[in-house]
This record gives sequence, C-alpha cells and structure tokens, in this order.
Amino acid sequence: MNTRMLLARALLAPVLFSAAWVYYPYCHDGPIFCLWKRFLNFECPGCGLTRAACLLSHGHYAEALAMNWRIIPVAAIATAISVKATQTLFRQRRHRASSLAEKKQEGEMAWHR
Repeated sequence: MNTRMLLARALLAPVLFSAAWVYYPYCHDGPIFCLWKRFLNFECPGCGLTRAACLLSHGHYAEALAMNWRIIPVAAIATAISVKATQTLFRQRRHRASSLAEKKQEGEMAWHR
C-alpha cells in the first residue's frame, strides 16, 4: 500500500479526536448541518455524532452514548484503522532497513556520501 495513504490512515483517529476536542466549546451552540434535520425535521442516523465525538473526547461517556450510540463503533473503527496503519508503516520501515543492511553485507550496495 502507498506510504502516503498509510500515513493518512494512521493519522485518522488522532486528527478526528483532536478536532472533536477543540470543537467542544461550540458543539452545543453551533448551526445544524444535517439536511434531514433542517428540511425534513427529523434526525438521520448520523445526527449527534459530532456532538457525541466532542463529549467522548472530553470523557463524558454516558452523555456521548445518550447523544448518539453509534459513536462507539465509529470511534472503535477509526482507532482500529489508525493502529493497523501505524503497525504496517513500522513493519515496512523495519523491512526496508533490514533489506538495505542485507544488500550492504552482500556487497550489492556501497554507502557513499
């Protein structure tokens, strides 16, 4: 897999968590972005996820669950994607370093400055 894509996936959960943490003061007084809620006057399955993420990032777990229970699978999936991508990046880096060392030992490569 592409290194840039892995890096983007590795940063997914930390960036989302940080954004939710920073957005917390505005999450209760902000505008309604959901088109279903605005025009049809009922909540879609994703309504409250941003507010739930803000609450979760500040440790208000019960309130986050009350806002939208789907925050738990969303947070778990984002964290799993980030962890797996980070593991893959470290594995690739270790493999690249070991293959360079093997080539150096075999004399296939000279390290010049």
